[in-house]
Amino acid sequence: MPNELPIELRGASRCDVNAHIFLRDNYTCVHCGFDGRSFPNWMQLTVDHKRRVGLPADENDDNKVTCCPACNSMAGNVGELKELPLDLPIDEYFQRKKEYVKRSRKTFFDFWPANVAPSLE
Repeated sequence: MPNELPIELRGASRCDVNAHIFLRDNYTCVHCGFDGRSFPNWMQLTVDHKRRVGLPADENDDNKVTCCPACNSMAGNVGELKELPLDLPIDEYFQRKKEYVKRSRKTFFDFWPANVAPSLE
């Protein structure tokens, strides 16, 4: 990334603050594999926290991962994750979060053919 960003890009997640997270994760959603290496997809990339915000060290890079908007919205505010013990190791917590997102994506995938696709014909 250039050292001197245009003023419009300073502080922008994908160009400044979290650009190194996207690079580390090869511009790929850690949950579903969404490829953010094209311009339209890169514009959609977000950063997800392995462990929910509000615990110590949430903004450390090792607590951040690249995420697409769909997976990020599924991963946020998950009731079952809020029930996990606060001292659960971050890698175990994140594994459970990934499993939850995977189940959620399947539920949406199963919903689509019967409930959305017919309305598009």
